[in-house]
Amino acid sequence: MLIRSCVKLRDVLFLHHSNFPTIMLIPRWKMAILIWLGIYPTVTLVFWLLSPFITTFPLPLKTLCVTVVVVPIMVWGILPNLQKLLRSWLQK
Repeated sequence: MLIRSCVKLRDVLFLHHSNFPTIMLIPRWKMAILIWLGIYPTVTLVFWLLSPFITTFPLPLKTLCVTVVVVPIMVWGILPNLQKLLRSWLQK
C-alpha cells in the first residue's frame, strides 16, 4: 500500500501558496497547462518587446535575454495570479 501511494504521489506536484489555506496536491498535467498558459504569452510579448534590441545577437544570447526577463515575471507575477484565477479548477 505504501509503495502504491508513493507511485501516485510522484505524478502530483505539491503547491503551498499564501492564497491557499492548506497544501494542495496538483496533478502534473494541470500544472503543465497552468505554466503553458502563462509562459506562451509572456515569452511572446517579451521577445516582441526585446526583438528590436537583440536582433543582431546570436540565438543563445537572445534566449538568455528573454529568459532573464520571463522567469521572474512568471515566478512572482503570472503564476501566483493564474493560481488564484484557476483555483477552483486546480482543486478538482
